[in-house]
Amino acid sequence: GNVTVTAGSVLINGGADISSSTLGGGNAGHVLLTATDVSLLGGGTIDSSTNGGGNGGNVTVNASGTLTISGADSGIFASAAKASSGNAGGVTVAAGILMMSQLGEISSSALGTGDAGQIVLTVGQMVLSNGGLIDSATFGPGRGGGITINAGSLTISGAGITVDAFAGSSGSAGNVTVTAGSVLITAQGDISSSTAGSGDAGKIILVADTMSITDQGGVAGFTAGSGRGGDVTITAGGTLTISGTASGITTAGFSGSSGNAGNVTIATGSLQ
Repeated sequence: GNVTVTAGSVLINGGADISSSTLGGGNAGHVLLTATDVSLLGGGTIDSSTNGGGNGGNVTVNASGTLTISGADSGIFASAAKASSGNAGGVTVAAGILMMSQLGEISSSALGTGDAGQIVLTVGQMVLSNGGLIDSATFGPGRGGGITINAGSLTISGAGITVDAFAGSSGSAGNVTVTAGSVLITAQGDISSSTAGSGDAGKIILVADTMSITDQGGVAGFTAGSGRGGDVTITAGGTLTISGTASGITTAGFSGSSGNAGNVTIATGSLQ
């Protein structure tokens, strides 16, 4: 069955979890959490998984105030385990403010033959810092999930948003699509897409009024395998600023790869 929680505030801490899973041919239930404020700390998780032929359930979190994810192993996860053939569920988050730090994570992954789920985030203010991570990956023949972000403002500082097709996989990575009023990528923060397998890396599409990439921040698509590297497309209606050593927008084919690197396309009112 499904898990539905409605509360004023929710704290999940110390390895506690709200979860749904399937080990057989039936589908896992969906998880729906609605609250003003939600905190996932100290290994607290909300997750759905499949370890069999059934599909994993979708995870939906609605926080009208602030959603905080902080600490190693803390986060929202939708996964398909190595022995599974079902698809992982998707992750949908709507929040006034999303704060992720200290290795807090939102993730969708496929280790079996099924696909990873989509991650969709709709947020007023979004801040990823100090190792916060949003990621989707495939380790097998299934497709990686896409990451779609709609935000008033997005800051990535020493943190990342990634879509990957890992070594040994044949499925393609998903795409990253970001639409925001302003985007700041700084302090070695990055948005990236990669493939180390035979499937292609995903595309990165960023649309914002203003965008700044500073202090070793980056947007990158690359291949380390036979799959094609991801294209990077950036549209900044106002100003795109790239500043500081090792800051930039890159596509590349690494040594030993046979896939082609992707293209970079930029449209902006002003490039500085």
